[in-house]
Amino acid sequence: MSKNLAVNFMAGPAAISLFAVAAYAPPSFAAPSKKLMTPTKIAQSKTKEETATKQTDDKGGAQMSGKQAAALISSPGLKSLSKKADVPAAVADLIPGFKSMAEPGGDFAAGCVGPGPHTRMILAATQGNKVIVAHESGGIAHWYKVEIFEQTGKGAVRVFSAFVSSPFENLATLQEVVKKGALQSV
Repeated sequence: MSKNLAVNFMAGPAAISLFAVAAYAPPSFAAPSKKLMTPTKIAQSKTKEETATKQTDDKGGAQMSGKQAAALISSPGLKSLSKKADVPAAVADLIPGFKSMAEPGGDFAAGCVGPGPHTRMILAATQGNKVIVAHESGGIAHWYKVEIFEQTGKGAVRVFSAFVSSPFENLATLQEVVKKGALQSV
């Protein structure tokens, strides 16, 4: 969209502000990019920062491949955890904002504004020393994320993290979308 066409859609002071930004801002801000960021690309760009954090937080854990994660998520031996309090403290401590997340099925602000938490735990499950936690975050780029942790004698380590390209509500629907290849490993 050209600068002039964009201004034609706006009226009053907002149009002047847009023109001023386009005319006087540094080149990186002068015009909108022709490529729009999809929610998936926005989420993937955020994960580079999270990956750096994970490397310092999760020392000593062997990383799990997407194929291994899909097999674990699809396995019949998973034990569901029904509330946040059931998630081991060492795992909860590794998830930013876990304490302020809404409970599974609880109210949360799915948009950019509004009262209440903007994140919600969807599900948690365990098998052996592995803990799966899936959560969603509201906003313009509403996203779903699955993380797998391994409990160790020293606490827990994150061994897998992925965005899920399709919404899901529980373990059964997560297993369905995983079978369709919806895990986007970070």
